[in-house]
Amino acid sequence: MEAARLTGKPLYFCCYHREAMNAGYQCAGCGEWNETSVDSSAGTRQEYVEDCQVCCKPNILHVSWDMSAGEYTISAELES
Repeated sequence: MEAARLTGKPLYFCCYHREAMNAGYQCAGCGEWNETSVDSSAGTRQEYVEDCQVCCKPNILHVSWDMSAGEYTISAELES
């Protein structure tokens, strides 16, 4: 697993599985890492809101699946 920042947005990379799996994202407000789960059956592009487990700020999570590479990314931004 590899975590990186691209244009200021935290990303999380992982291997592709055909089921819900545990994942992580970095809160766009406080910067703390949070656990979440992603479900490949929900489509290649997903968006949902999840509150940070530390600061309770709502994060909009953008999940993108790259089926050919077998990876997905999660980026987080604060809900306005």
